[in-house]
Amino acid sequence: MRAILDVETTGLASSRYSVAEVAAVILGKDLEEMASFSSLVNPGEEAISNAEQAALQTNGITPAMMREAPPIEQVARELEAFLDAHWGATLHSFGRSFDMGFLEKPPWQVTRRVWGECIMLAATDMMNEAGMTVRGPNSRPKWVSLAEAKKFFKVKEDQAHRALPDARAAAYVFREILLKRAEDEMNDEAESVMEHGL
Repeated sequence: MRAILDVETTGLASSRYSVAEVAAVILGKDLEEMASFSSLVNPGEEAISNAEQAALQTNGITPAMMREAPPIEQVARELEAFLDAHWGATLHSFGRSFDMGFLEKPPWQVTRRVWGECIMLAATDMMNEAGMTVRGPNSRPKWVSLAEAKKFFKVKEDQAHRALPDARAAAYVFREILLKRAEDEMNDEAESVMEHGL
């Protein structure tokens, strides 16, 4: 099992800002979605007051929405219970270091769980191998965005920059990556058999 997580936050730096929304999507052994979790978060008045306007404009989460949401400690317990119900699932996210930065500090503390590979890096590698190197404003290769990965892997998922749609889109991108890897592995084995006549 794999748990694909996504957080929307009040700012970019986990040391200064907080989670405003969190979601998780569980992929089973067949790589099909078997469960999901999503909740807005009330991180407290100080965190809401200190939120970066640019971050809130990007994710569309307003101070009023956060104030009406369950307290951060409650959502952290609910997320933990959800992950416990799918114990053994490896954690993934599109931007692993970003999401880990927020989810490995109190009250989330998902450190006792195993994090797997970063979906963004896996997507970037596969797109580069396919000759689809994505370049930034300075024309240098860059890590791909979720929107770019969705387009390349033909994943249709709307309402970008909200936790559940982004977690689900990342899960579907990752599923395509895993399926392509499995296909390549089978092709390599078939070629080896043909070469060696085994």
